[in-house]
Amino acid sequence: MGEKNCQQCNRRNKVKKWALLLFFSISCIVPALVIRTFTGSEDNNWHNPNNWDPTGIPAAGDDVNIPSGKLCTVSDDRTCGSLTVAGSLKVEQNSEVQVYGNVENSGTIDINGGDGATATSNTGINATGDIVNNGRINIQSIDNENTGLKSHNDITNNGYMHCNGAVIQANTFTNNGTTFTEAGGTTGRFTILADNFTNNGVMFEINDIGFWVNNFDVLHNRPNGNFLFIDGTAENPDGSSANFATTELTNEGTIKAGDAYLDGLAGNVRILTDMLNNSGEIRAGSGQDSGGNVYIYASEMDASHSIHHGGHSHSADGVGGDVNFYIEHTLQFIDAMAFPGSNGIKDGGRGNLYFYGDSIFFQPCDTAYISANVIYIQARAVVFDSITQTCQINADQRIIIKTTADGFVDFSGVHTENAICSFAADSQYIIYSNNVIEPSEGLDYIFNGAPPDIYPADTTILKAEIINSPFIEDTISSSGTFYSKIQNLSTTTKSFHLSLSSHRGWITISSGDISSVSPFHRDSTAISYSIPSFASAGEVDTIIIILSSGTATLDTEYAYIKATNPLLGIKTEKSSPSTRLRLIVFPNPFSSVVRFSCIHQEIKIYDISGKLVKIVRDGIWRGDDVYGKKVDMGIYYARTPDGGTVKLLKIK
Repeated sequence: MGEKNCQQCNRRNKVKKWALLLFFSISCIVPALVIRTFTGSEDNNWHNPNNWDPTGIPAAGDDVNIPSGKLCTVSDDRTCGSLTVAGSLKVEQNSEVQVYGNVENSGTIDINGGDGATATSNTGINATGDIVNNGRINIQSIDNENTGLKSHNDITNNGYMHCNGAVIQANTFTNNGTTFTEAGGTTGRFTILADNFTNNGVMFEINDIGFWVNNFDVLHNRPNGNFLFIDGTAENPDGSSANFATTELTNEGTIKAGDAYLDGLAGNVRILTDMLNNSGEIRAGSGQDSGGNVYIYASEMDASHSIHHGGHSHSADGVGGDVNFYIEHTLQFIDAMAFPGSNGIKDGGRGNLYFYGDSIFFQPCDTAYISANVIYIQARAVVFDSITQTCQINADQRIIIKTTADGFVDFSGVHTENAICSFAADSQYIIYSNNVIEPSEGLDYIFNGAPPDIYPADTTILKAEIINSPFIEDTISSSGTFYSKIQNLSTTTKSFHLSLSSHRGWITISSGDISSVSPFHRDSTAISYSIPSFASAGEVDTIIIILSSGTATLDTEYAYIKATNPLLGIKTEKSSPSTRLRLIVFPNPFSSVVRFSCIHQEIKIYDISGKLVKIVRDGIWRGDDVYGKKVDMGIYYARTPDGGTVKLLKIK
């Protein structure tokens, strides 16, 4: 027994000896962890070994610390373990810091990618661990897509990130602070590549190119989160567009494209995703000639408690922006509001709403409204339910619903009188479907005015109209461009032709083509003009515009160019919309009575020659002159007291 115990003791002692030998062997092979602190004792260069304590250039296993008050410059490729910056780190073009650990910045990091044309390698910081910014990071490059921050794990911004032409790449990017770009001119876009992106702070862009929020599995813009895109300026009049490409996007905050400056282009919002959950605000930019548009392409969409807002137009012949939903499967529009941009003339006044999908459910509830110039719905199944307010779904012009041959429109859940409204003079509601399910009260009860016109689903209609009648004022010997805008009212995509003739010959083209316009969508073509030097002040050239498709003539409209003096004494330049009264007219065109939004203002009505026809003080004009006599058919102008917002009217 004693001999056996002794043998066991010997074996245990041998194991201990081998364990000690193995420990000392490993200690000799693997060096101890080194923390190197930048002192800058000789200069600012990372590659100078005398600038570090302990002396030596950091290696892959060394943790690096750049203390407050110190500036360290990287001018070639370097490596380290973790990287902590409390002072300043500058990474020059064609230089990269490979970090085999985490990066934490509470100071300033400057990354200069230079000109992409001269770049030979990556520029920036590439970390295997997390990158956390509590200070400031500046990234600058010109068309160099290899400049930026890259983490194989997560990047979190709690401070300030200023990124021009840069790329942020991570598994997860979280913005709790402020991230902005001023990419413009020849610089490239600021691009974010991440599997998941959560924005709790502010993302904004301050020039005309913008950034792409791109390639995410999940993007979450939380309630206090803001994606703001720059408004136009005198140097760059176009508003910036907001572009999102992600597998799933949840928006609880604000996404807003840039407004245009004067006659610049308003910014659009484009969202491409498999699933969109929106309970915040998505808004295109406003513009003087036309508002920006919202385009949403998704497989599924839940628009609970949401507002989708197209841009405004501030000019008399402009149109508001449209809101477009292209949903592959199901759109749940529950307790949601949709308001495309406003202003403009004729049927082109406010923006339109377009819904495309397989199954679309409308349940606005309580105080939520769906409102537009034209509302167009195309799907297999369209269901309206729990509409509790009068005119809760309303259009200035038409509401059109089109289903597939095997589809249906279900109104059985609507029991509110005049829940659906259109203010058009005729053809207010059109339904193309083989199966319309009525409520117990009947369609007459829930539709304001005349009941809908119902046609078979496969009905083919060719119809279109010109939706503006521009009146241009310009000086003698000047030239310029205006736009003729049309709307396709056909049931299929069509191409159109415009034939132009001019009384005085001031236009420089005789025709124009507009190709592939989707059903109930709008498009335009440019028309150039030149007022000759021999023209007299006050002369007006009348342009006849004839719209056709194939051999069918569809509409005729007129445009006018007046030489030298502004119409009715109003200045020719376009004024800021904030300084003018907004004037909304309905219906336009009209046959007997037209109503103005400024009901407590004095509205003056003029004919084409500038002669005062009528002064309206109650917001209603009955098409008569100061003597109560009915005026002739034609073009008239309404002027607000401050001399702004001239509206074009046409009596049919």
